This record gives sequence, structure tokens and C-alpha cells, in this order.
Amino acid sequence: MEKKTDEDRMNEPINLNLIIFYLGIGLMTTGFCILIYQIFHWLKFGNWLELPLAYVLYIFPKNFVSWVVEPNKWMGLNKIVQWILFEISIPMASFFLGVAIMIYGESLNVDEQNKKGG
Repeated sequence: MEKKTDEDRMNEPINLNLIIFYLGIGLMTTGFCILIYQIFHWLKFGNWLELPLAYVLYIFPKNFVSWVVEPNKWMGLNKIVQWILFEISIPMASFFLGVAIMIYGESLNVDEQNKKGG
């Protein structure tokens, strides 16, 4: 078997499956690190640092999130969205979203290998 040179590696197509897989690992690790920081904060100061998913809304413009704050339609859906935003923490959402993306990336890899093998 020939050993690949750097030039051969540069000419290979980008493996999108691995990028998606590593993105999932990154999100999962981020969620875990935020949780570790919350635990450290609790051990040092004695109070839990709550980080609800609603904090993510601060990065969006106000007109984009106005329905969440002041709904005028779809009141039941708004209650569900508000429950998700205020009850689910950023570390939990990041961790489970990362796991889901990681599994998706791995499934793409398996599908690609099945196509090559079969």
C-alpha cells in the first residue's frame, strides 16, 4: 500500500461527515464545560449560576424575538416555546444537540461506507 503524500491529502475531497461529527463533539464538549463551570461557581460561591436557554435570545435582534416576549398569536405555541427557553439550560441543550449532530455525522459516514462497499 502506498503512503500518501501531503499533496495527495490536499487533493482529497473534504469529508463533510467528519466535519459534522466533530462539530457535534465540539457542541457536546461545550455543554459539558459550561456545566463544569457552573459546578465550580457553586462550589466557590455557594449559589447555582442558572443559564436558561433564553439567554441565547440576547444575540438576536429584538424584532426577531418580539413574539417570544409579547405574543399576539399562537398563544399555546408561545407557552411551549417559553417553557423550553426558561426550563432547559444552555449546557443541557448544547450537550444533547451535540450528541444528535454527532450521531447524524456518524450515520452519514456509515451510509457513505455502505455505498462504497456495496
